[in-house]
Amino acid sequence: MESNYQNEMMKRKYGQYLEKAKGFSPATLKIVRRTLAKYDEFSQNSDYKKFNIDQAIAYKKYLDDAGVSISGKVCNLSLLQRFYKWLITQNGYKHIDVNSIDYLQVSKKETALNRAGTLRKFPSLDYVRKLASSIIGNTEVEMRDRALISFTCLTGMRDNAIASLPLLAFDRNSLVIYQNPKYGVRTKFTKNIVSKVFRFDDTLLKNVLQWYDFLQQKRFSLEHPLFPRTATKKTSDNLSFQQSNEVEPIFWKSGAGVRCVFKDRAAAASLPYFAPHTFRHLAITLAMDKARSGEEVKAISQNFGHEHIATTMSVYGNYQPEDLITKLRTIDERKEERSKSSEKIEQILEIIQRR
Repeated sequence: MESNYQNEMMKRKYGQYLEKAKGFSPATLKIVRRTLAKYDEFSQNSDYKKFNIDQAIAYKKYLDDAGVSISGKVCNLSLLQRFYKWLITQNGYKHIDVNSIDYLQVSKKETALNRAGTLRKFPSLDYVRKLASSIIGNTEVEMRDRALISFTCLTGMRDNAIASLPLLAFDRNSLVIYQNPKYGVRTKFTKNIVSKVFRFDDTLLKNVLQWYDFLQQKRFSLEHPLFPRTATKKTSDNLSFQQSNEVEPIFWKSGAGVRCVFKDRAAAASLPYFAPHTFRHLAITLAMDKARSGEEVKAISQNFGHEHIATTMSVYGNYQPEDLITKLRTIDERKEERSKSSEKIEQILEIIQRR
């Protein structure tokens, strides 16, 4: 299949637009390139200028035949639709029928199924306690890993943000975290987020604070990472490198380092692996259980970087089946009386209705 020079030029121009004008991250740009490559594979590099309704319909069938999941199909078509909406503003492409671009979307049934999603399993607080306590803490790396797991549970922060968090972004006294991109913190959509280390468990909090104090004693500066990578040293023959039991004041390049720690520690403890992001679900669930008013629910939502309370409630506000049954049993056995809980519900609904 021969490449199409003009198509490649427009893809490069679009990528530059997303990066420089819209501020999209490298990770998002990679997904966009992958989406366009899939479409090029389907059309056999047909000129983008020839796009029409028949092509849009055929491409959706192509995705179905390829076994692409509903969520994958929604994402793929949405990105492709956005690309063509940009493309028709460029010289030489303004003749493309706008209505044909509207065909790049899934059916209402598929949209509903995608929104329903699947229940995401996440760890319990007891699981986190077991995982953290399985790490003795005799070495720097062990102390870091134990604190990292504890910190992720108590904050619900994204792994990429944790990997890029400097010491100066954490106020030990107030337990406040300043996820500020100006500090180099890699937050989603480059948001400036002020968040909290929750006191869900005293031992987990102690693990975090002891680690912070240790780094201070180790003479780490405030610009150095709160969770630095494992140090490497040369082997005795000076021909290769090997990891040590110490850490060095260097940031992980991405959240992949954090995920590796979670995976390795779970395997060592003979526990099932839960990705760091699932700890975010746990943290939000634990925080929401503590809320007593609509304003507090809104504060929790903002703490986790959500602009809208609906995001917190719909994406992260789902209980695990066993917890759901317990909650429903409590509701069923509750006497019919007006309580603070009913006032809390009214306040939440009022906040949502204002939007």
